[in-house]
Amino acid sequence: MASTPGYSIPSGAKRRFATPVPSRDAIVEEQELLLQPQDAGSGEQNEASEPSPWRQHLNLLALGYISFIFLKLSPGMFNTVLSQILEGILCRQYHDTTDPTVDPRCKDESVQGELSILLSMKATFELLPTVIFSIPYGLAADVYGRKPVLIVATTGCVIYGLVNLVICWFPEIFPMRLLLAVPLVSIIGGGPLVPVMMVYAMASDAVPESRRSGVFVVLSTGLVVGTLISGPMTYYLMPIGEWYAIFIAVGFQAMGLLTTFFIPETLVVKNEESDVDIQDRSSLTAKIRSGSQELLTKSFQSLRDIFWSDTTITLFVLSLLFIDVGEDIGSIITKQYAAKRFHLSWPEAGFITSMKSFAQLGLCLGALPYAQRVMRQSNISAIKQDVWIARTCLVILVIAYCMAGFADNLVVFVSAIIMSAVNFCLNPALRSLLLAMAHGAGAGAVLSAVEVLNAISAVVAGPVMAEGFRLGMGWGGMWLGLHWFIAMFILMLGAIIIICMRFDVFDGRRDS
Repeated sequence: MASTPGYSIPSGAKRRFATPVPSRDAIVEEQELLLQPQDAGSGEQNEASEPSPWRQHLNLLALGYISFIFLKLSPGMFNTVLSQILEGILCRQYHDTTDPTVDPRCKDESVQGELSILLSMKATFELLPTVIFSIPYGLAADVYGRKPVLIVATTGCVIYGLVNLVICWFPEIFPMRLLLAVPLVSIIGGGPLVPVMMVYAMASDAVPESRRSGVFVVLSTGLVVGTLISGPMTYYLMPIGEWYAIFIAVGFQAMGLLTTFFIPETLVVKNEESDVDIQDRSSLTAKIRSGSQELLTKSFQSLRDIFWSDTTITLFVLSLLFIDVGEDIGSIITKQYAAKRFHLSWPEAGFITSMKSFAQLGLCLGALPYAQRVMRQSNISAIKQDVWIARTCLVILVIAYCMAGFADNLVVFVSAIIMSAVNFCLNPALRSLLLAMAHGAGAGAVLSAVEVLNAISAVVAGPVMAEGFRLGMGWGGMWLGLHWFIAMFILMLGAIIIICMRFDVFDGRRDS
């Protein structure tokens, strides 16, 4: 799942593209809902008087869009090809086969069980850097600039892919479970979510508030396009050779890194330190210690102040955890499940799951704008629009997971996967509601803290999903989809909270 934060700007910094303000602190108002304008009447007048952000900041937004494509294209290809490579390595180790792609023993319980553990735990450990470093890197971007953090984070993603390749290239030297330690590399940059957060923050700096939600949605389509392209590209490259395909995937990640060097910085940091401060910080060790302590203190404060000040917000965050865990359990091994249950090759499974991206693109370009326009014409407030979108998407998602679990033919399964594309609308709506509820808090701190909790939920989801899949394979029959039913149940808990919760008080708070 992708987040859309725009970090609040601290003392000593200002937005390069914003109108200068007389106060010493540059304040970024971060309360606009991410899915639609705040007010139908005033919003339309503001949009008519302001120039298009795509014309005004074409370089920034176009390069950000391209980087989003690479950020999704490379992992989409890499993970599919890596799954087939791992399956082949495990099959050779268990059955001493010469051609894992055609040997039916590679689909037996021993190989698939070990593979599910590797894939699920690998996905879990990949998010640990997000748990630890998401907020500190976000705060560092507010102090030192967005671009340096973006470059460092993207560099970490490239190194991560290369280390995976080295381990798989020498399976006789490295045990496959060593892959679970590779996420330690993501200490460099904080993991794959940080580059996405930085691009959104840079767009938030440059774009006027009345245009920001529309720009965020358009930028999000870059992530969808990357996922959409990855499936067919993997399908056509794999017959040439799996190693050829995976090296191309890493090459796309390197191209994404190259793109970040040309994205303009949007945060100018002013040097306000006195001579005494400079002398005190002359030591590199002192700089690191001081900066680390400050970032750690701010991280804990942001979590405490946001989520423990209001029991209703705490309950809402609990629902987000249920929803995120349910989504993670249902999505981590979708390709492996499709390949196992319907006897597909990995490229075919990847191509089928990429159909979800087509549905997401259709929702973004067609269904969602139409629904928003109808609700605005009906004078439905902005926060109620998000409430209706979130509740509708949750109901559809629960039905989709139920269908995926019971699906005994490919048509029903593909239909369920396409229906699950509504999470593309669900997650921005939920984050938008949280911003409206956490009135007065900076969006950067709010959304970064939520991403930390989201990563914690993934840590829980990985082992649950792996055990559910292993049990399902052991029981056989319809129970092969057991992990889908577990995901549906957990998702229902979050859906019940969202459906029963009243948001009128927050709507009134926002209007005031």
